[in-house]
Amino acid sequence: MLNITTSTCNSQMERIFNDSMNKKIEVRINPYFYISTNPNPFKDIVKFKLYGLFTVVEKEIEFKIFNIYGKEVANLSAEATQNSNGETSEFSSALGYLPSGVYLARLFSDGYLIVKKFVKY
Repeated sequence: MLNITTSTCNSQMERIFNDSMNKKIEVRINPYFYISTNPNPFKDIVKFKLYGLFTVVEKEIEFKIFNIYGKEVANLSAEATQNSNGETSEFSSALGYLPSGVYLARLFSDGYLIVKKFVKY
């Protein structure tokens, strides 16, 4: 289950994120991070484009898909890393096996986190 709380520290918004291992991780907002999904909603194949990766050059990229209940349903970290040009990462994924519903794409790298909602019909 994803639990997010917010607090202010050093004039910057910080979040505490409980991952699936129940480890608390301090994360920061990266104004350059953005996740694009196309099409949204999708049926079988969805194209992801991750922006702002120039701020986390040579850092591990974690890109995972969660259902609305917080259960991880796909780990696309390898695809995100392999298709990165240092600024963006663009790749398609066949997620047609997932049931219809709302999903969350989570990009996490070097303490920065962004989550994007998208729909499977």
